[in-house]
Amino acid sequence: RQPPPPQPPPQLQLLPALSALPSQGRLVPGGAPAPVLVPPPPTLPGPGAATAVVRPAAPAGLPPPQGRPALPGGPEVDNLIDLLLNEALEGMPAEVRARIVKVGHGVYRFGAKEVTLHTQNGRLYVYRIGEVLRHVPFQTLLLEEGLTPAALAAAAAGPVSPCSAADAPSVARIAQQARQISSGGVTTTAAAAPQPAPFGLGRPAEQKSDPQALMSKRVEAATKAMDVSKQIVRRSVNFEDDKLLRRLLSKGLKHDKQWQSSFEDYCTARGVTEHDQKHQDRDFIATFIEQNLANSINQEWAKKILWSHSQDGGDKKEKKEKEKKEREKEKEKEKEREK
Repeated sequence: RQPPPPQPPPQLQLLPALSALPSQGRLVPGGAPAPVLVPPPPTLPGPGAATAVVRPAAPAGLPPPQGRPALPGGPEVDNLIDLLLNEALEGMPAEVRARIVKVGHGVYRFGAKEVTLHTQNGRLYVYRIGEVLRHVPFQTLLLEEGLTPAALAAAAAGPVSPCSAADAPSVARIAQQARQISSGGVTTTAAAAPQPAPFGLGRPAEQKSDPQALMSKRVEAATKAMDVSKQIVRRSVNFEDDKLLRRLLSKGLKHDKQWQSSFEDYCTARGVTEHDQKHQDRDFIATFIEQNLANSINQEWAKKILWSHSQDGGDKKEKKEKEKKEREKEKEKEKEREK
């Protein structure tokens, strides 16, 4: 084997002129394009470095993305809840906004109350106040706390009336009733307060008026009144007195149209074509008077006949008793003479 040929001696090559990169302060050959510098990946410590998420750094020339800037004196704008809260507090004084302090995500402190907020369909709602669940719009909380612009303006203006905030609904209701009464639209009456039911007993059912029940009560009352009138007729009229019965019939036919109509119907129902009472017997007239005199017993013509008859009957009775006593006295005198 022959030995390899000897290597030529190394020669030094001159590098082109170096120019400094103004941006990075490094030297690069003159005329060569500037190299693109790629930063090395960060070193992730620990065994879980392979599963960690690496967030890319923002470009050096662009500012970080930001939401809506927070209003002075209000909580920081970090999410949608903060954004809606700042919109709701626009126009509030700085001292009022300073009372609202952000505690955590969606949790704020309103003075001494800890309030949890949430969003629903792009609107801000109160989820909880302390340990009490509310589920009301955020504007309701502002109204309750007196943080609306109108309430703040009224508070700044000073007390207008001596009534407290609790009396405001009562004052508004009284004013509305006064307007209705003055316009003549409503008439108010004081209603009696319902009596409380005894313990263990429910409220009694409200009684509803039944037209059928009312009608039956009226018929029953009219029937009782008619029975009373018939009893008065039976006690006042001697149905064995033919002269009295015919007198009542004739006076009623002369002065009472209802009496006339009733007598015609009475005769027609019994098939009597002759309406002249002279051709009817005493039982026929007595039955008619017993059935119909109760309807006319308060008429003047009936009162006069019954009253005069009772007076005549009383006078005759007294006369008979007087005659009887006189007869007894005469008999006693005759006995004494015989002795």
